[in-house]
Amino acid sequence: LRHATHVGYCLDVCATNGTARGGFHLIECHDTTDANIANQQFDLIGAAVQSAVPKVS
Repeated sequence: LRHATHVGYCLDVCATNGTARGGFHLIECHDTTDANIANQQFDLIGAAVQSAVPKVS
């Protein structure tokens, strides 16, 4: 999920077993071939987007 005003930065989660135990933070965007790209890919849930969860591969 790319940040709208911080070009080159993405929302990232340190995921452990698909949970956000490490918390969300802003970090440089990973390349799509990077092993950690899943930490920056999310499924948005709800019509008004009430939550974001790490994308399950």
